[in-house]
Amino acid sequence: MSRDAEKTDRGNGWISLDDCLKSVRRAVSAHLGRQHSAADLVQEAYARMLDRPGQARLGNLAGYLYRTAINLAYNASVRNSVETRVYQEVALNQETASLAQDPARIYADRRQLAEVMEVIDSLPPRCREVFLLYRFEGLDQGEIASRLGISRNMVEKHVIRAMRACRAALNP
Repeated sequence: MSRDAEKTDRGNGWISLDDCLKSVRRAVSAHLGRQHSAADLVQEAYARMLDRPGQARLGNLAGYLYRTAINLAYNASVRNSVETRVYQEVALNQETASLAQDPARIYADRRQLAEVMEVIDSLPPRCREVFLLYRFEGLDQGEIASRLGISRNMVEKHVIRAMRACRAALNP
C-alpha cells in the first residue's frame, strides 16, 4: 500500500493504517461474533481494496475498507445461516429416514395417528369443521370465519380447542 494510504485519515479519527484495521476488525467481529473470522474478512477486504483499480482516487480509504469488510461479514453470516439450516435439515432427514424404517416406530406412529383421528372425529361438528379447514385445507382464520359466517374469535376458539384435544391424545 502506498504511503498516502498510511497517513492519518482525520475525518474518521484513525491515526494509522494499523489503527484503521483494528477498528474495522472490531466492527466486523461485533457483527460476526467470531474474532478469527473477522481477521480473515478484514484481510479479504484489504486485499480487495489493494486490487481495486484506481484505489488512489478513493477519497476515503478507511470508509471503503470498513464498508467492504461489513459487506463481506454480512455475506458470511447469510452463508453460514443457510449452510446451518441445510445441514440441520439433512441430519433431520437422515434421522427421520432411519426411524421410519423401524417396524416398531411405524406401528407406534400409526397407532398415534389413529388416536388423533378418533379425537378429531369426536370433536363437536363446528369445531371439527373449523379445525379441518384450518389444518388440512390451509385456510386462514379470516377465510374460515367468512365462509362459515362466524367471528374470527370463534374460529380461534375452535382451533385452540381442537389443538388441545389433539395434544392431549399425543401426550396422555
